[in-house]
Amino acid sequence: MTLCPSDNSLALLLDDALGSFDRDAIAEHVEGCAACQERLAHLTEVADAELLKRAENIPPRGETEEEIVRRLKLLRRPLTPIPSGPADTTIGIFAQRELAAPVVSESDWPTVPGYEIIGILGRGGVGVVFKAWQLALPRIVAIKMLGDWARAGEKELARFRAEADVIARLQHPNIVQIYDVGDVAGRPYFVLEYIAGGSLAQHLNGTPQSGRLAAQFVEVLARAVQAAHSDGVVHRDLKPANILLIPAQQDAAARMLDGTRGPTTFTANGGPLKAVPKIADFGMAKCAVSHGESQLLRSLTVTGDLLGTPSYMAPEQASPGGQPIGPAADIYALGAILYELLTGRPPFKGETPLDTVLQVLHNEPVAVTELQPNAPRDLETICLKCLRKEPRYRYESASDLADDLQSFLRGEQIQARSHGTVEKLWRWVREHPATSALLAVGLLTPILALVTLSLLSARLVRSSALESAAQQAELLEHANNQYSLIVQRVEQAHYPVNKMVPPTPNTVPLSIPATFLHDVGQELREDSETGIQVRQYSDYPFPWRTNGGPHDDFERQALHRMRQTNGQETVHEFTEIDGEPVVRYAQARIMKQSCVDCHNTHPLSTRTNWKVGDVRGVLEIIRPLKNDEARVTQALQLTLLVSAVGSGFLLLGGMLAVWAKHRPIGAGA
Repeated sequence: MTLCPSDNSLALLLDDALGSFDRDAIAEHVEGCAACQERLAHLTEVADAELLKRAENIPPRGETEEEIVRRLKLLRRPLTPIPSGPADTTIGIFAQRELAAPVVSESDWPTVPGYEIIGILGRGGVGVVFKAWQLALPRIVAIKMLGDWARAGEKELARFRAEADVIARLQHPNIVQIYDVGDVAGRPYFVLEYIAGGSLAQHLNGTPQSGRLAAQFVEVLARAVQAAHSDGVVHRDLKPANILLIPAQQDAAARMLDGTRGPTTFTANGGPLKAVPKIADFGMAKCAVSHGESQLLRSLTVTGDLLGTPSYMAPEQASPGGQPIGPAADIYALGAILYELLTGRPPFKGETPLDTVLQVLHNEPVAVTELQPNAPRDLETICLKCLRKEPRYRYESASDLADDLQSFLRGEQIQARSHGTVEKLWRWVREHPATSALLAVGLLTPILALVTLSLLSARLVRSSALESAAQQAELLEHANNQYSLIVQRVEQAHYPVNKMVPPTPNTVPLSIPATFLHDVGQELREDSETGIQVRQYSDYPFPWRTNGGPHDDFERQALHRMRQTNGQETVHEFTEIDGEPVVRYAQARIMKQSCVDCHNTHPLSTRTNWKVGDVRGVLEIIRPLKNDEARVTQALQLTLLVSAVGSGFLLLGGMLAVWAKHRPIGAGA
């Protein structure tokens, strides 16, 4: 007596996590065990409830996720366990759940004229596939019927009939053929070619294939898909479970009897892919509608319907934005199949359908060579081109994909362009927004700080130097005024003062204030450790003042400006002298009464009509900036050091985030 499988084994069966041998053995036991059927039904209800509970409890990250959760809830329906076999079908988002079939007693089998039902091949959410013997033509066929047809709505009936219409218009050796259509007591059915070899999903079982075999296999699939696209049909649910296999030996015998079948039906010459692929299950197909078809058929797929299998679903199928779904969706699915052939796993697979859909929308697939280092780089490039998020960046047609695969097989240059460094970086940034933000802040902060502080430091140096030059000019003016008062006091004390140059004997040799200021400037220029220079110039210099007039454009413009504004404005300029940066600051020398008397009465004066308040000349301070720049540079270095430390912490946080995201977290991650 065979022991019943444990609840854990039944749960693994529900999750399609068993190997093909264990799955078939347990499914065969369940078919004959009423107790296990009841336990399996209970586990199915619990799994559905848990899945929907998780979908409801996941906090959406935005409007896209909220819409996906909403459509998940709309698609809630009991999932009838079915075996993973030739009749696998997809119902909405729950197509990923391919389960073991419940037992249907022989008394419940329908009677179809001209056919003898001999067993059940499988059951999906809406369809049941029977294995039957065609009496008129002695051969085994598959008959597909609606399961709960009595309660099926008009839309379900129309879609079922539309699937037969779609298959009928496709005549290709790698697409399952339809033989007949009809109905029994109002229950529609259609008769399909029987495929005995099972599905690609059953044969793969998580085992990576060689690059050459994978390329051969997908090339043939791409040619078949192109034939469907040429007839206006988009499959929309391509996946390994919908790729049925005819054993190579069986097909060879059939080809000997059928001379119309070409050699292109063969795909590989070794391994588990030594078979002929047949694309099946067009229940989700979209086709170009002719004028003779009903309005109901035109509206079978409402924009925004969430249809397909998440792990193989193109982003435009998963997105609630209502993007048009065309041939590019099938090209994406072919890329996903190629990815699984090369790596043993689909590009995206989460713990729940919602998790998977969100990965499809927001994540980039792990590079094939990261999972299988020996995989050919060109084949990885072809695969990742198919899996681009934006349809316009994939292959323009399935035939272009097939041609590129053929170029790879021939050792020729492929047409797919490998992503450049900038594009790879952008894809990584889009996949890791938070980590990218941390790294960007960490890298940009010191750069922005350097640029900002450099600009601020230049302004600070200039502002500080200009203010210092103004203070020095003011100090010299005060010193000159004080000297003028001293001269006045000496004169008031009736001491003989001589202001001539050179002074006469037996007199107090006091120079006029302007000469005093000139002499002080000369001393500063010769002895100053800071490099400061002081100049005076005027249009009316004394004869003994050599080079007392303006020397360059700045001095001429400064003198002109001072006289225009009666000395109310100052003039400055940042420039270089002898290769050294300096600031030139000029202010007017305003005549006071003592200066007016002196200048008007001096025998060597070139003008005798001076008045109080006249601009006699200009006092200019030339101040080097190197000392100011050195002080600001020290402050800048300290600030940048603090910024670099902060950036280091941000970069460390970013690297930790990357490490945490990519560290192993279990097989289900």
